[in-house]
Amino acid sequence: MSSEGKKLLFTYFDLPGRGEMTRLALAVGKIDHDEKRYQFSEWPAVKPTTPWGSLPTLTLPNGYVLAQSRAVFRYVAKLAGLYPSDPILAAKCDEITDQVEDFVFKTINNCGKGMEQKEKDAERKKCVSTGKGAEELKKLDAYIKANGENGHCVGNKLSAADLAIYGTLLFAVCGFFDGIPVDCLDKYENIQAVLKSVGSNEAVVKHYTNEKSSQGMFNVYKKTSLGK
Repeated sequence: MSSEGKKLLFTYFDLPGRGEMTRLALAVGKIDHDEKRYQFSEWPAVKPTTPWGSLPTLTLPNGYVLAQSRAVFRYVAKLAGLYPSDPILAAKCDEITDQVEDFVFKTINNCGKGMEQKEKDAERKKCVSTGKGAEELKKLDAYIKANGENGHCVGNKLSAADLAIYGTLLFAVCGFFDGIPVDCLDKYENIQAVLKSVGSNEAVVKHYTNEKSSQGMFNVYKKTSLGK
């Protein structure tokens, strides 16, 4: 069967999570695609049909289903022209993508596991205020200062690294993780510069103007981009 004329199909849950950076890359790259969003109630039936028992996935025009969030993001970011041609700068984009995912889905997610709600909330707040999470944010802020310019994380123009910061780092403060203060990123000047640069991008503004999900987790993304 010919794949001519077929679109990419991006599949994820109806939340930002591990999928938002790819949504942003699709938007910035103006890549023609369809999207399927699953509810958590549908996941038990869908899980066995995915390559690795996880989402997101990206179905290519030839029918191949690409899985694993970072692989999907990097593929789309390359299609969108968001990877520098310089191999060192490209590696730095990977470095930041991996670090912000580790910060959110390891450092934050694992903090306070097994604790009662009140203790977990306090432990997570401590983590991003004075603990391991705060140290990681300080390092990221310093990294941006040393490696980026003009509101960009790597080099002086929009790259995959910037979208990874916007798409993934904001997930930490969107309300999904109990106990994380919504303002815990505010004091980091260079992180804020990247968020502002990405949020004001014309394609990103259009993306969040058109975001119709009723999930409140998207609100911080919209507010950062649209100011409301």
